[in-house]
Amino acid sequence: MLLGVAAEGNNRMVLHVDDLAESALSGVIDSLYRARSDAGITQRELSEALPVWHSAVSDWEKGINAPTLNHLIEWPRPLGLQLVVEGRHGEIWHDSVRRLPRDSWLLLERRRLAWTLRDRRKASNMYVATLAELVGVSGSSIQKWEKAAMAIRPIALMVWAHALGCRVVLRPAGDVMAVPPRRSEGSVELMRERLAHVGLFPGSNQRGRDPGSVTAGGV
Repeated sequence: MLLGVAAEGNNRMVLHVDDLAESALSGVIDSLYRARSDAGITQRELSEALPVWHSAVSDWEKGINAPTLNHLIEWPRPLGLQLVVEGRHGEIWHDSVRRLPRDSWLLLERRRLAWTLRDRRKASNMYVATLAELVGVSGSSIQKWEKAAMAIRPIALMVWAHALGCRVVLRPAGDVMAVPPRRSEGSVELMRERLAHVGLFPGSNQRGRDPGSVTAGGV
């Protein structure tokens, strides 16, 4: 078992990362690589759509660096995919998320995943403390995770899902929508339209780009 250490106040909690969780995350990243390759989209085009540095996409696909959870949620979008919570028999579990005027798409997606896992815990009659022990974090952290109020690493999301008897996988974006679709927001065609608008040329303006590196903090 691989262990991820996370700071919890003055205590040091150990995230219970096993081979199953690592394999699940690797599977999602491999699927994203294949989806990009099959669609004929270059790493540079994808990086422009996210936006992150071109090297970030390359490093994620090669396993050199891990994406943040926000990046992992955004990464499938230009490829027409999204992360969903799947049950043991392939059923998709989801929670309806209402969009408020100031809510971003990313916040809605984080809530959709978090609230779905919260509902699975409640449906299983599992206490927060029990889940916290299974995952390897504090009960207060689980409560923050369920509110989407705390940044966590993608591997923590995988551990969380597995502790509840489910997993996080990729599915076509139309299968589960947090909000009504807006002209195929995640489609490759729309992505290419956006890229054409900004222009993909050597030496193009790169300001405002997120380097895609993993920052300290979060579980």
